Amino acid sequence: MKKGILTRVIITRILYDLKKTNKNFDDCFQYYINKYSLCETDKKFIHNIVFTTIRNETIIYQIVKLYVARINRNDYKYLIIASAVAQIYKLEIKSYAVINSSCEAYKILNKTNSSKFINAVLRNIDRDKDKITNLNLSLKFPNWLNSNIKLFSSKQKKSLYKSILKKPTLHICSKNYEDIKNLNVKYKMTSKTSAAITEQINVSNLNGYKEGKIWVQDYGATLAAKIMGDVKNKKILDMCAAPGGKSFQLLNSGAKLTAYDISEKRINLMNQNIQRLKLNLKVINQNVLNINEEKKYDAVLIDAPCSATGTLRRNPEILYRNKAPDIKALEKLQYQLIVKASKMLKINGLLYYVVCSIIDSEGRDQIIKFIKKSSNYKIIKISANALPIIRKLLTKEGFLQSYPNSLKELGGIDGFFIARLVRLK
Repeated sequence: MKKGILTRVIITRILYDLKKTNKNFDDCFQYYINKYSLCETDKKFIHNIVFTTIRNETIIYQIVKLYVARINRNDYKYLIIASAVAQIYKLEIKSYAVINSSCEAYKILNKTNSSKFINAVLRNIDRDKDKITNLNLSLKFPNWLNSNIKLFSSKQKKSLYKSILKKPTLHICSKNYEDIKNLNVKYKMTSKTSAAITEQINVSNLNGYKEGKIWVQDYGATLAAKIMGDVKNKKILDMCAAPGGKSFQLLNSGAKLTAYDISEKRINLMNQNIQRLKLNLKVINQNVLNINEEKKYDAVLIDAPCSATGTLRRNPEILYRNKAPDIKALEKLQYQLIVKASKMLKINGLLYYVVCSIIDSEGRDQIIKFIKKSSNYKIIKISANALPIIRKLLTKEGFLQSYPNSLKELGGIDGFFIARLVRLK
Protein backbone atom coordinates (compact mmCIF):
# COMPACT_ATOMS: atom_id res chain seq x y z
CA MET A 1 0.00 0.00 0.00
CA LYS A 2 1.42 3.41 -0.99
CA LYS A 3 2.31 5.79 1.85
CA GLY A 4 -0.23 8.50 0.93
CA ILE A 5 -2.99 5.91 0.78
CA LEU A 6 -2.03 4.14 4.03
CA THR A 7 -1.91 7.38 6.01
CA ARG A 8 -5.40 8.31 4.80
CA VAL A 9 -6.72 4.85 5.67
CA ILE A 10 -5.33 5.32 9.19
CA ILE A 11 -6.77 8.86 9.43
CA THR A 12 -10.24 7.59 8.52
CA ARG A 13 -10.06 4.69 10.96
CA ILE A 14 -8.99 7.00 13.80
CA LEU A 15 -11.84 9.39 12.99
CA TYR A 16 -14.23 6.44 13.02
CA ASP A 17 -12.91 5.14 16.36
CA LEU A 18 -13.13 8.55 17.99
CA LYS A 19 -16.66 9.07 16.68
CA LYS A 20 -18.05 5.74 17.79
CA THR A 21 -16.18 5.01 21.05
CA ASN A 22 -14.89 6.73 24.18
CA LYS A 23 -11.28 6.07 23.21
CA ASN A 24 -9.01 9.08 23.34
CA PHE A 25 -6.82 10.13 20.43
CA ASP A 26 -3.52 9.09 22.03
CA ASP A 27 -4.69 5.50 22.52
CA CYS A 28 -6.07 5.23 18.98
CA PHE A 29 -2.98 6.81 17.48
CA GLN A 30 -0.55 4.63 19.42
CA TYR A 31 -2.29 1.49 18.18
CA TYR A 32 -1.65 2.44 14.54
CA ILE A 33 1.87 3.67 15.26
CA ASN A 34 2.69 0.24 16.65
CA LYS A 35 0.81 -1.69 13.96
CA TYR A 36 2.46 0.04 10.99
CA SER A 37 5.75 1.25 12.54
CA LEU A 38 5.00 4.78 11.38
CA CYS A 39 7.86 7.19 10.77
CA GLU A 40 7.92 10.71 12.28
CA THR A 41 6.78 12.34 9.02
CA ASP A 42 3.73 10.08 8.77
CA LYS A 43 2.90 10.58 12.45
CA LYS A 44 2.92 14.37 12.07
CA PHE A 45 0.82 14.14 8.89
CA ILE A 46 -1.82 11.92 10.50
CA HIS A 47 -1.93 13.93 13.73
CA ASN A 48 -2.34 17.21 11.85
CA ILE A 49 -5.15 16.01 9.58
CA VAL A 50 -7.10 14.20 12.30
CA PHE A 51 -7.09 17.23 14.60
CA THR A 52 -7.81 19.69 11.79
CA THR A 53 -10.78 17.56 10.73
CA ILE A 54 -12.16 17.24 14.26
CA ARG A 55 -11.74 20.92 15.12
CA ASN A 56 -13.50 22.01 11.92
CA GLU A 57 -16.00 19.15 11.56
CA THR A 58 -19.16 21.21 12.10
CA ILE A 59 -18.08 23.60 9.33
CA ILE A 60 -16.96 20.74 7.07
CA TYR A 61 -20.35 19.03 7.48
CA GLN A 62 -22.11 22.19 6.34
CA ILE A 63 -19.90 22.26 3.23
CA VAL A 64 -20.56 18.59 2.44
CA LYS A 65 -24.31 19.08 2.83
CA LEU A 66 -24.24 21.64 0.02
CA TYR A 67 -23.32 18.79 -2.34
CA VAL A 68 -24.89 15.71 -0.76
CA ALA A 69 -28.53 15.61 0.28
CA ARG A 70 -28.13 12.75 2.75
CA ILE A 71 -24.96 11.30 4.26
CA ASN A 72 -24.20 9.35 7.43
CA ARG A 73 -21.62 11.17 9.58
CA ASN A 74 -20.54 7.83 11.06
CA ASP A 75 -19.76 6.24 7.71
CA TYR A 76 -16.32 5.81 6.15
CA LYS A 77 -17.69 7.58 3.08
CA TYR A 78 -18.36 10.79 5.00
CA LEU A 79 -15.16 10.57 7.07
CA ILE A 80 -13.02 10.21 3.93
CA ILE A 81 -14.74 13.27 2.42
CA ALA A 82 -14.49 15.27 5.67
CA SER A 83 -10.77 14.66 6.09
CA ALA A 84 -10.18 15.48 2.41
CA VAL A 85 -12.05 18.79 2.79
CA ALA A 86 -9.90 19.60 5.83
CA GLN A 87 -6.77 18.93 3.77
CA ILE A 88 -7.89 21.01 0.78
CA TYR A 89 -9.47 23.97 2.60
CA LYS A 90 -7.68 24.23 5.93
CA LEU A 91 -4.25 22.76 5.24
CA GLU A 92 -4.09 23.74 1.54
CA ILE A 93 -2.65 20.41 0.41
CA LYS A 94 -2.75 19.99 -3.38
CA SER A 95 -6.26 18.87 -4.22
CA TYR A 96 -5.43 16.35 -6.93
CA ALA A 97 -3.18 14.40 -4.54
CA VAL A 98 -5.80 14.53 -1.78
CA ILE A 99 -8.65 13.41 -4.04
CA ASN A 100 -6.75 10.56 -5.69
CA SER A 101 -5.35 9.18 -2.42
CA SER A 102 -8.71 9.54 -0.66
CA CYS A 103 -10.48 7.58 -3.39
CA GLU A 104 -7.92 4.78 -3.23
CA ALA A 105 -8.13 4.72 0.58
CA TYR A 106 -11.92 4.38 0.40
CA LYS A 107 -11.61 1.34 -1.88
CA ILE A 108 -9.49 -0.35 0.80
CA LEU A 109 -11.73 0.67 3.69
CA ASN A 110 -14.96 -0.32 1.97
CA LYS A 111 -13.48 -3.31 0.11
CA THR A 112 -14.88 -2.06 -3.18
CA ASN A 113 -13.47 -1.04 -6.53
CA SER A 114 -15.79 1.93 -6.79
CA SER A 115 -15.04 5.37 -5.42
CA LYS A 116 -17.03 7.34 -8.01
CA PHE A 117 -19.21 9.03 -5.38
CA ILE A 118 -16.20 10.18 -3.32
CA ASN A 119 -14.43 11.42 -6.45
CA ALA A 120 -17.47 13.35 -7.74
CA VAL A 121 -18.22 15.06 -4.42
CA LEU A 122 -14.62 16.10 -3.79
CA ARG A 123 -14.10 17.39 -7.33
CA ASN A 124 -17.28 19.47 -7.08
CA ILE A 125 -16.21 20.88 -3.73
CA ASP A 126 -12.71 21.62 -5.04
CA ARG A 127 -14.13 23.35 -8.14
CA ASP A 128 -16.16 25.70 -5.91
CA LYS A 129 -13.30 26.40 -3.52
CA ASP A 130 -13.40 30.19 -3.86
CA LYS A 131 -17.18 30.32 -3.48
CA ILE A 132 -17.15 28.10 -0.38
CA THR A 133 -14.37 30.13 1.23
CA ASN A 134 -16.64 33.18 1.17
CA LEU A 135 -19.64 31.43 2.73
CA ASN A 136 -20.73 32.47 6.22
CA LEU A 137 -20.64 29.06 7.89
CA SER A 138 -21.65 28.81 11.55
CA LEU A 139 -19.67 27.30 14.41
CA LYS A 140 -21.84 24.89 16.38
CA PHE A 141 -21.44 23.09 19.69
CA PRO A 142 -23.21 19.75 20.18
CA ASN A 143 -26.58 19.90 21.93
CA TRP A 144 -25.29 18.34 25.16
CA LEU A 145 -22.75 21.14 25.65
CA ASN A 146 -25.16 23.91 24.63
CA SER A 147 -27.61 22.70 27.27
CA ASN A 148 -24.85 22.96 29.91
CA ILE A 149 -23.66 26.46 28.97
CA LYS A 150 -27.04 28.16 28.55
CA LEU A 151 -25.85 31.29 30.36
CA PHE A 152 -23.09 31.89 27.81
CA SER A 153 -23.88 34.68 25.36
CA SER A 154 -23.61 34.09 21.60
CA LYS A 155 -20.44 36.19 21.64
CA GLN A 156 -18.93 34.08 24.43
CA LYS A 157 -19.76 30.85 22.60
CA LYS A 158 -18.24 32.11 19.37
CA SER A 159 -15.05 33.21 21.12
CA LEU A 160 -14.84 29.87 22.91
CA TYR A 161 -15.28 27.90 19.69
CA LYS A 162 -12.69 29.98 17.86
CA SER A 163 -10.15 29.16 20.57
CA ILE A 164 -10.75 25.45 19.91
CA LEU A 165 -9.97 25.87 16.21
CA LYS A 166 -6.40 26.87 17.04
CA LYS A 167 -3.63 24.44 17.92
CA PRO A 168 -2.68 25.12 21.58
CA THR A 169 0.82 26.12 22.55
CA LEU A 170 3.07 23.70 24.42
CA HIS A 171 3.46 24.77 28.04
CA ILE A 172 6.16 23.38 30.30
CA CYS A 173 7.08 23.58 33.97
CA SER A 174 10.54 23.25 35.48
CA LYS A 175 12.18 22.59 38.81
CA ASN A 176 13.88 26.00 38.85
CA TYR A 177 14.43 29.20 36.89
CA GLU A 178 17.75 28.05 35.42
CA ASP A 179 16.02 25.16 33.61
CA ILE A 180 13.77 27.64 31.79
CA LYS A 181 16.73 29.88 30.87
CA ASN A 182 18.47 26.87 29.29
CA LEU A 183 15.63 26.04 26.89
CA ASN A 184 16.79 25.65 23.27
CA VAL A 185 13.67 27.23 21.69
CA LYS A 186 11.76 30.48 21.63
CA TYR A 187 9.52 30.78 24.67
CA LYS A 188 7.47 33.19 26.75
CA MET A 189 7.87 33.10 30.52
CA THR A 190 4.60 32.48 32.37
CA SER A 191 6.24 32.31 35.81
CA LYS A 192 9.74 31.85 37.23
CA THR A 193 9.43 28.11 36.65
CA SER A 194 7.18 27.81 33.59
CA ALA A 195 7.03 28.90 29.97
CA ALA A 196 4.88 28.74 26.84
CA ILE A 197 6.88 27.38 23.90
CA THR A 198 6.27 29.59 20.87
CA GLU A 199 7.65 27.31 18.16
CA GLN A 200 6.93 23.77 17.04
CA ILE A 201 9.14 21.14 18.66
CA ASN A 202 8.86 17.63 20.03
CA VAL A 203 8.94 17.96 23.82
CA SER A 204 11.54 15.18 24.11
CA ASN A 205 13.95 17.40 22.14
CA LEU A 206 13.76 20.26 24.64
CA ASN A 207 16.85 20.90 26.75
CA GLY A 208 16.29 19.40 30.19
CA TYR A 209 13.50 16.99 29.27
CA LYS A 210 15.52 13.79 29.13
CA GLU A 211 17.50 14.96 32.15
CA GLY A 212 14.27 15.18 34.18
CA LYS A 213 14.28 18.95 34.68
CA ILE A 214 11.00 19.84 32.95
CA TRP A 215 7.52 18.41 32.40
CA VAL A 216 4.52 19.30 30.24
CA GLN A 217 1.62 21.03 32.02
CA ASP A 218 -0.86 23.61 30.78
CA TYR A 219 -0.66 26.96 32.57
CA GLY A 220 -4.28 26.60 33.66
CA ALA A 221 -3.44 23.29 35.28
CA THR A 222 -0.61 24.90 37.29
CA LEU A 223 -2.87 27.44 39.00
CA ALA A 224 -4.24 25.19 41.76
CA ALA A 225 -0.78 24.42 43.17
CA LYS A 226 0.26 28.07 42.81
CA ILE A 227 -2.84 29.17 44.75
CA MET A 228 -1.93 26.71 47.53
CA GLY A 229 1.07 28.95 48.27
CA ASP A 230 3.83 27.86 50.66
CA VAL A 231 3.41 24.11 51.09
CA LYS A 232 6.88 23.27 52.41
CA ASN A 233 6.70 20.44 54.98
CA LYS A 234 2.90 20.48 54.91
CA LYS A 235 1.06 17.16 54.81
CA ILE A 236 -1.02 17.18 51.64
CA LEU A 237 -3.36 14.56 50.20
CA ASP A 238 -3.74 14.46 46.40
CA MET A 239 -6.89 12.40 45.92
CA CYS A 240 -6.82 12.02 42.11
CA ALA A 241 -3.14 12.48 41.35
CA ALA A 242 -2.54 11.11 37.84
CA PRO A 243 -1.30 12.25 35.35
CA GLY A 244 0.72 14.08 37.97
CA GLY A 245 1.46 17.71 37.06
CA LYS A 246 0.07 19.17 40.28
CA SER A 247 1.79 16.46 42.35
CA PHE A 248 5.11 17.34 40.71
CA GLN A 249 4.60 21.03 41.54
CA LEU A 250 3.82 20.25 45.17
CA LEU A 251 6.79 17.90 45.56
CA ASN A 252 9.07 20.47 43.95
CA SER A 253 7.84 23.00 46.54
CA GLY A 254 8.70 20.71 49.47
CA ALA A 255 5.27 19.26 50.34
CA LYS A 256 4.94 15.95 52.20
CA LEU A 257 2.62 14.39 49.67
CA THR A 258 0.34 11.36 49.79
CA ALA A 259 -1.04 10.55 46.34
CA TYR A 260 -3.88 8.26 45.22
CA ASP A 261 -5.40 7.42 41.87
CA ILE A 262 -7.96 4.82 40.84
CA SER A 263 -6.53 4.22 37.34
CA GLU A 264 -3.60 1.81 37.09
CA LYS A 265 -2.99 2.89 33.49
CA ARG A 266 -2.72 6.56 34.44
CA ILE A 267 -0.49 5.71 37.40
CA ASN A 268 1.87 3.81 35.10
CA LEU A 269 2.21 6.90 32.91
CA MET A 270 2.70 9.07 36.00
CA ASN A 271 5.37 6.70 37.33
CA GLN A 272 7.34 7.07 34.09
CA ASN A 273 7.49 10.83 34.70
CA ILE A 274 8.27 10.38 38.41
CA GLN A 275 11.25 8.25 37.43
CA ARG A 276 12.35 10.67 34.68
CA LEU A 277 12.01 13.68 37.02
CA LYS A 278 13.88 11.80 39.79
CA LEU A 279 11.12 12.47 42.32
CA ASN A 280 10.38 10.42 45.41
CA LEU A 281 6.69 9.48 45.33
CA LYS A 282 4.73 6.26 45.57
CA VAL A 283 1.27 6.68 44.01
CA ILE A 284 -1.29 4.41 45.65
CA ASN A 285 -3.65 2.61 43.27
CA GLN A 286 -6.93 2.66 45.22
CA ASN A 287 -10.40 4.15 45.12
CA VAL A 288 -9.87 7.12 47.41
CA LEU A 289 -13.52 7.00 48.52
CA ASN A 290 -12.65 3.82 50.41
CA ILE A 291 -9.52 4.95 52.27
CA ASN A 292 -9.29 5.22 56.05
CA GLU A 293 -10.27 8.64 57.43
CA GLU A 294 -8.19 8.58 60.62
CA LYS A 295 -5.17 10.34 59.14
CA LYS A 296 -5.68 14.10 58.84
CA TYR A 297 -3.93 16.48 56.46
CA ASP A 298 -3.02 20.16 56.33
CA ALA A 299 -4.53 20.36 52.85
CA VAL A 300 -6.45 18.11 50.47
CA LEU A 301 -6.41 18.56 46.70
CA ILE A 302 -9.26 17.10 44.65
CA ASP A 303 -8.57 17.23 40.92
CA ALA A 304 -11.86 15.48 40.26
CA PRO A 305 -12.91 13.45 37.20
CA CYS A 306 -15.10 15.65 34.99
CA SER A 307 -16.34 16.34 31.47
CA ALA A 308 -12.90 17.81 30.59
CA THR A 309 -14.65 20.58 28.65
CA GLY A 310 -11.92 22.94 29.79
CA THR A 311 -9.42 20.99 27.67
CA LEU A 312 -11.28 21.29 24.36
CA ARG A 313 -8.28 22.95 22.68
CA ARG A 314 -6.20 19.85 23.39
CA ASN A 315 -8.97 17.27 23.26
CA PRO A 316 -11.46 18.41 20.59
CA GLU A 317 -12.65 14.81 20.22
CA ILE A 318 -14.84 15.50 23.28
CA LEU A 319 -17.13 17.51 20.99
CA TYR A 320 -16.74 15.14 18.04
CA ARG A 321 -17.87 11.91 19.72
CA ASN A 322 -21.39 10.62 19.24
CA LYS A 323 -21.69 9.87 22.94
CA ALA A 324 -21.86 12.80 25.35
CA PRO A 325 -20.10 12.68 28.74
CA ASP A 326 -22.32 11.37 31.54
CA ILE A 327 -22.47 14.68 33.40
CA LYS A 328 -24.90 13.43 36.07
CA ALA A 329 -22.68 10.47 36.97
CA LEU A 330 -19.64 12.76 37.10
CA GLU A 331 -21.47 15.26 39.35
CA LYS A 332 -22.37 12.46 41.76
CA LEU A 333 -18.74 11.28 41.98
CA GLN A 334 -17.44 14.85 42.36
CA TYR A 335 -19.70 15.52 45.33
CA GLN A 336 -18.72 12.22 46.94
CA LEU A 337 -15.06 13.24 46.65
CA ILE A 338 -15.74 16.63 48.26
CA VAL A 339 -17.51 14.99 51.19
CA LYS A 340 -14.70 12.45 51.57
CA ALA A 341 -12.04 15.17 51.47
CA SER A 342 -13.88 17.14 54.15
CA LYS A 343 -13.36 14.23 56.54
CA MET A 344 -9.61 14.06 55.90
CA LEU A 345 -8.60 17.55 57.06
CA LYS A 346 -7.22 18.92 60.29
CA ILE A 347 -9.04 21.86 61.88
CA ASN A 348 -8.05 24.97 59.86
CA GLY A 349 -7.01 22.64 57.06
CA LEU A 350 -7.65 23.72 53.48
CA LEU A 351 -9.66 21.88 50.83
CA TYR A 352 -8.94 22.67 47.17
CA TYR A 353 -11.55 21.50 44.68
CA VAL A 354 -10.49 21.52 41.01
CA VAL A 355 -12.13 20.42 37.74
CA CYS A 356 -10.96 21.08 34.17
CA SER A 357 -14.52 22.00 33.21
CA ILE A 358 -16.40 25.08 32.01
CA ILE A 359 -19.74 23.70 33.20
CA ASP A 360 -21.11 25.33 36.38
CA SER A 361 -22.82 22.17 37.64
CA GLU A 362 -19.38 20.51 37.91
CA GLY A 363 -17.71 23.48 39.55
CA ARG A 364 -19.45 26.40 41.26
CA ASP A 365 -22.71 24.56 41.94
CA GLN A 366 -20.94 21.68 43.70
CA ILE A 367 -19.25 24.00 46.20
CA ILE A 368 -22.37 26.08 46.85
CA LYS A 369 -24.30 22.86 47.52
CA PHE A 370 -21.61 21.56 49.90
CA ILE A 371 -21.30 24.82 51.86
CA LYS A 372 -25.07 24.96 52.40
CA LYS A 373 -24.95 21.51 53.98
CA SER A 374 -21.65 21.87 55.90
CA SER A 375 -21.58 24.36 58.75
CA ASN A 376 -17.98 23.50 59.65
CA TYR A 377 -16.62 24.69 56.29
CA LYS A 378 -16.49 28.10 54.66
CA ILE A 379 -15.16 29.49 51.39
CA ILE A 380 -11.79 31.27 51.50
CA LYS A 381 -11.78 33.64 48.56
CA ILE A 382 -8.90 33.18 46.14
CA SER A 383 -6.80 36.32 45.94
CA ALA A 384 -4.79 37.70 43.04
CA ASN A 385 -2.30 39.45 45.35
CA ALA A 386 0.42 36.85 44.84
CA LEU A 387 -0.58 36.11 41.25
CA PRO A 388 -1.95 39.27 39.56
CA ILE A 389 -2.52 37.59 36.19
CA ILE A 390 -5.46 35.58 37.60
CA ARG A 391 -7.42 38.69 38.69
CA LYS A 392 -9.64 38.59 35.60
CA LEU A 393 -10.39 34.89 36.25
CA LEU A 394 -11.84 35.40 39.74
CA THR A 395 -15.59 35.25 40.37
CA LYS A 396 -17.68 37.27 42.81
CA GLU A 397 -17.87 34.21 45.11
CA GLY A 398 -14.08 34.04 45.29
CA PHE A 399 -13.62 31.08 42.96
CA LEU A 400 -11.35 30.89 39.92
CA GLN A 401 -12.90 30.00 36.56
CA SER A 402 -10.83 30.02 33.40
CA TYR A 403 -11.89 29.10 29.86
CA PRO A 404 -10.01 27.89 26.77
CA ASN A 405 -10.12 31.49 25.47
CA SER A 406 -8.77 33.01 28.71
CA LEU A 407 -5.37 34.74 29.02
CA LYS A 408 -4.83 35.14 25.30
CA GLU A 409 -1.59 36.98 26.11
CA LEU A 410 -0.19 33.56 27.09
CA GLY A 411 -1.57 31.90 23.97
CA GLY A 412 -4.70 30.75 25.82
CA ILE A 413 -5.02 28.29 28.69
CA ASP A 414 -7.19 25.33 29.59
CA GLY A 415 -10.48 25.93 31.38
CA PHE A 416 -10.41 25.22 35.12
CA PHE A 417 -12.62 25.79 38.13
CA ILE A 418 -10.83 26.13 41.48
CA ALA A 419 -12.36 26.64 44.94
CA ARG A 420 -10.67 26.92 48.35
CA LEU A 421 -12.47 25.96 51.57
CA VAL A 422 -11.32 25.89 55.19
CA ARG A 423 -12.39 23.52 57.94
CA LEU A 424 -13.59 25.54 60.95
CA LYS A 425 -14.14 22.85 63.57
